[in-house]
Amino acid sequence: MKPKSIIDNEYFELIAVADGVYAAIVIEGSGTIGNAGIVDLGTKTLVFDTSESPTIAASLRLAVIQLTGRPPSYLVNSHAHHDHWLGNQVFKDAVIITAFDTWHQMQAFAEDMREDLQHPEAFQFDLKELEKRLRSEVNLQVQEAIRNSMRRMQQTIDDLPVLEITLPDLLFEGSMQLSGSRRNAHLSAAGAGHTDCDVILQLPGEGIAFIGDLGFFNRQPFMADCHPEVWMSLIEEMMDWDVQTFIPGHGPVGTKKDLALELQYLVMIQELVQKALQAEIPLETLLQQRLPAPFDSWSADGLPKEGNLRFLYPYLSGQNRNG
Repeated sequence: MKPKSIIDNEYFELIAVADGVYAAIVIEGSGTIGNAGIVDLGTKTLVFDTSESPTIAASLRLAVIQLTGRPPSYLVNSHAHHDHWLGNQVFKDAVIITAFDTWHQMQAFAEDMREDLQHPEAFQFDLKELEKRLRSEVNLQVQEAIRNSMRRMQQTIDDLPVLEITLPDLLFEGSMQLSGSRRNAHLSAAGAGHTDCDVILQLPGEGIAFIGDLGFFNRQPFMADCHPEVWMSLIEEMMDWDVQTFIPGHGPVGTKKDLALELQYLVMIQELVQKALQAEIPLETLLQQRLPAPFDSWSADGLPKEGNLRFLYPYLSGQNRNG
């Protein structure tokens, strides 16, 4: 049975995974895609990720106060992709934390975003391109993915007048612990994986881990900036942890079974591309093939199958290696 949200929120289902620990799972089609987390440390509260919108982040902040009775003291950014931190400005009164290598990549992404913000008309153009594609698309699953992308783009356009790019102000290397009267939170820099560096939050002794975009459950992973071999090794490592509950960056709260399925996806899609390269099947032909079950029915944030194949085709042929 799907867990019931404990408070009303337009954008997130707030799921209690332990007393004082909440997974903020995005409601599909709400205009955003990145999950978040709330951890009551005792006298202080920690938030894990913020979504990609100050409007949506404001609703998350309200949920934090409703659930813990206080504004957050700490905000942790899990990685550099903006769908997890463009809401940072709403939490400027908190200490914003990430790993040094994550911050370095965020800086590069932020520079690109600042350039994009100089051309707001480009966002309207992208929205019109999505509308065009929707009109010509016949696949119902792809149609829904495009509609969700359009809602996200419209939310971005609505937020442009107030958007402030806000980067972390406290950086760590290796690991860091935040202590409270109720529980401790252990942060670790996992290194390269989904991005150049992904931050994981574990609650020692509670069997709970917030893993950001190292976790895509019942969702096709986004691979465009990833290091596939390292990502798969990290998943294998997490499956040996004394953790029962994993909160992913995308998709529902899960377990090691969900990690195992995600690993199967990463193996499957690389094998698909390797076979195509060996048979000299063109990329455009490969894009038309259906994925095997159960991955063909997985929800899609954007169009990850297309993006993943376009990334892996040159990557596995040696043309585009990370690191």
